[in-house]
Amino acid sequence: MKQRDIAALNAEWDANYRYSFRNFLYLVWHNVEEIRSDPTIIQYDIANHLQYGSTRTCIEALRGLGKSYITCAYAAWRLRNDPSEAILVVSANINKAKKNCRFIRDIVYNIDIMKPLRLTDAQRRDRSRKYYDSVLMFDVNGAGMKQVPSVNCVGIEGQVTGDRATLIICDDVEVSTNSLTKTQRTKIELLVTEFDAVIKPGAGNRIIYLGTPHSIDSLYNTLPKKGYDVKMWPAEVPDAGWMEYYGQYLGDCILEMLDNGVKTGTPTDSRFDKWDLMQRKASMGSKYPQQYMLDIRESDANRYPLKLKDLIVTDIDHHRGSVHLAWSSSPELVWQDLDPICNRGDACYRPFRIDPRFQEYEESVMIIDPSGAGEDLTAICVMKLLHGRLFCTELRGLKGGFGKEVLEEISELAKYERVNKILVETNMGGGGERGGMFGELLRPVLAKYYRCDIEGIWNHRQKELRICDTLEPVFNNHRLVIDKGIIARDANQSTMIEEEHRLCYQITRMTREKGAIGHDDLIDALAMAVAYFEEKLAIGSEEALDNYQNERWEEMMRQFEEMAGNDYSDNESVFVSTGYNLTNGLN
Repeated sequence: MKQRDIAALNAEWDANYRYSFRNFLYLVWHNVEEIRSDPTIIQYDIANHLQYGSTRTCIEALRGLGKSYITCAYAAWRLRNDPSEAILVVSANINKAKKNCRFIRDIVYNIDIMKPLRLTDAQRRDRSRKYYDSVLMFDVNGAGMKQVPSVNCVGIEGQVTGDRATLIICDDVEVSTNSLTKTQRTKIELLVTEFDAVIKPGAGNRIIYLGTPHSIDSLYNTLPKKGYDVKMWPAEVPDAGWMEYYGQYLGDCILEMLDNGVKTGTPTDSRFDKWDLMQRKASMGSKYPQQYMLDIRESDANRYPLKLKDLIVTDIDHHRGSVHLAWSSSPELVWQDLDPICNRGDACYRPFRIDPRFQEYEESVMIIDPSGAGEDLTAICVMKLLHGRLFCTELRGLKGGFGKEVLEEISELAKYERVNKILVETNMGGGGERGGMFGELLRPVLAKYYRCDIEGIWNHRQKELRICDTLEPVFNNHRLVIDKGIIARDANQSTMIEEEHRLCYQITRMTREKGAIGHDDLIDALAMAVAYFEEKLAIGSEEALDNYQNERWEEMMRQFEEMAGNDYSDNESVFVSTGYNLTNGLN
């Protein structure tokens, strides 16, 4: 290339592109065969955010907007301004990262203004220095001597340690297939922490995330806490209800649309019209809010089967229960003084009605799930049955494993709750029907406080499937009443530092995938307690109440017939003595 050609190109670059990525994006868009059009308002808005945004940023945009292409163009623009840049492109797999790397290289080798960056034939033949030149990694002219290529691409599980970069592009490092479980999400979070060691110090050096959250526990939802500037560009102009969800994260151009009174539901990207979005919404179903509106609420609702709103939360008498409670999810019934960990739209509700008639529980059991060698707690659940409904009066986790203090606390609790039986999971420690090692250690301590049978239970199914299959129907039919004090204690962060050890977290994050959550001690004990009463729950709560009232009536009539031969001047006294009130019916 002649020197004057380079000088002319550099002069054009300085005049039109060096200080304006928007102008460069326009040039790229008109040179890409599959685009050949002006960038849209949203695409220009993302370009502004890339040029002027913070050094730690996350871009979430509707599917098909071209956020990857725009960011690749931004990487090429930075290389043209400074050939010594070292750019690392990371994706969930190497193939996705390779496509981005290839696009950056195509910009360099197919747009005239980028000619000064192309390697010369002499550089390719230079054996004194190895120049990288492939779709996986390549160097540019003027890069100088450095250990890493100008552009390099890797999968998120590839070798990142030891690399150095001035710009890291994390494009869809989290996808649905690698973020289903807590174990998978933790692995990704650990991998991306390496980026802070890879990025070189410098005012303009940046880490940019591109992606769409797949659940409330998504990596992208944790970024604001780490100082990242998150911006979102949904497919439609949101209404007031959506605004509460997006908060301060909406892109500038969409905020401007709202200020200008653009009608709710209007497409934000001019390439889509309302009819197009309606067709996509109809065909994609529940995926549309996630992929086009960046809203994970509906996908979370479908993914997580257990919801706090399906419980009845109230203050429970530990020895006598109401013969009937009515569930409702009316907004005025939300417990405002409880702040449990839960998904958006979920909450704890008090009962719509509590029958004033109370009766001793039919049966009471304590479930113990001993802690193993890991970080799980020894989980204790006390469950009671009355007229086809379950009452959870206690559910807690104890530290200390098989220690004396734990055994004494369990014994005191069994005495206070007047449990009929104690069941110990024996998957660890053997011992079968007697409750394993834990049962043997508990027996002599329990004998000092309270006499009660101890039995062992063995679970052999995959834990997550067993928990969901046991709890979901009971939740959905509102057959589980849980003491408000359990939720209040669980919601108090001062009692447990790690949220994974808290009941509401375990309930609302449990899925059927193996390893769905890191710790499942409390919810496992809850599921085992419910499973114990599974056969007795086959009868509905309404039917159970009817049976109870019929039995009381038959008993009353039997006693009345026995006393029929006696002389009672006050007939009402006969009914009262048999538990019947002439005004209100059965007591």
